[in-house]
Amino acid sequence: MNSVRDFIDVRDVAAAYLAILELDSPKHPTFNVSTGTGRSIGDLVNVVLQLLGSKREVVFEGRPNSSNDIPFLVGSPARLKQDTGWKPVLSLEQSLRAMM
Repeated sequence: MNSVRDFIDVRDVAAAYLAILELDSPKHPTFNVSTGTGRSIGDLVNVVLQLLGSKREVVFEGRPNSSNDIPFLVGSPARLKQDTGWKPVLSLEQSLRAMM
């Protein structure tokens, strides 16, 4: 519930890949395709409930994270933005709304 991840819309990922492919000679061999913003799994659940208009309580059973979980995993899109001008344009809420 408290793991933090960098959720990104697949449409933004596709746009980032295209931006990378359009580089004639990339300065760097790798890029992070990410938003740079972390959201907890609990936040994600709350956004979904809000979009559904539901006021249910969600209870995560057991430990908050699995034993091999990385508690914070957020990328920096700075290099990608600097080299291509790309930045994500769709919010988490827009992504979830489109999926629902």
